[in-house]
Amino acid sequence: MRLHFSALVGLLLLSASASASNYNIFDITQSEWSWSYAYDINDAGQIVGEAQNSSFFYDPIGGTRWIVFASGDSSLTGINELGVAVGFAPEEPYRNFTVEYDTTPELILSASSSVFSSISDSGEIFSSSRGAGYSGPADLLALLSPAPGWSNLVPTSINNSGQIVGLGTLLSSGRTQAFLMTPVPLPPTLYLFGIGLVGLVKLARR
Repeated sequence: MRLHFSALVGLLLLSASASASNYNIFDITQSEWSWSYAYDINDAGQIVGEAQNSSFFYDPIGGTRWIVFASGDSSLTGINELGVAVGFAPEEPYRNFTVEYDTTPELILSASSSVFSSISDSGEIFSSSRGAGYSGPADLLALLSPAPGWSNLVPTSINNSGQIVGLGTLLSSGRTQAFLMTPVPLPPTLYLFGIGLVGLVKLARR
């Protein structure tokens, strides 16, 4: 039987795209605060963000570390592949700080109203003005799949493993919480099905 090449390729791509959109979702802060936001994630799965009255630094092995300043709220806004995170706090006139998962925050003198927003792997720090709203990158919105128990998902960052972090409404409590969405591995049967389709494509082209 001669199979149409374009039809087989289309079916293969359809099955691959369907599997890629399946995610498991996880409440990073476990609803310890009335609200929390996740802003960035690196390839090691370390996540940074903020919650009510504090910032948080999540590590897949060590769990969630809370960073609290006596004078009020703080926020961790970016993290690089070396595990160095940046953020800001109301510690005038220092305002900005850097921190690693197991170190004490290092306050950095800041004479302007700008706050640390991200850090490169070489240690270069980028700043932005505080106060702008966040709606999430449009290209990340297209990757999200339906998440039972959640609504109003706003993605903020993705790593090279396809893990997505952001914020959304947890329906059980009605609170806005930081989330981690992890891609579901391709089932072995679907993987073998894909290999079979590739073989059929090759036969159809002979």
